[in-house]
Amino acid sequence: MTLNQTKLYDALVRSGHARDISRRFLAGVIVQISTAIVYKAAMWYLYSAEYDSRVKKKWLLFPFFNWLSEAFWIELSVDLLTVYLFASATWRLLGLVGG
Repeated sequence: MTLNQTKLYDALVRSGHARDISRRFLAGVIVQISTAIVYKAAMWYLYSAEYDSRVKKKWLLFPFFNWLSEAFWIELSVDLLTVYLFASATWRLLGLVGG
């Protein structure tokens, strides 16, 4: 069986799972983009604190971002969630065309 976009699209639409598969892929993208934004903000804040000691004294933000930057388990958990979302969507999609 050769697979092209038209066949894949037709199989996806006929399956009734298009919405579920699309949601999983979109959720994976949203999780990764959100994580990147949060960690980018944290790293910027910590970098700024190295050059301006007043930043470290600001209420809540410095301790939170410092804690977040050290909490490897959070980033790992989010990455594993993303892998699950992409893998489950891909597995389900391939199951539609694989027979």
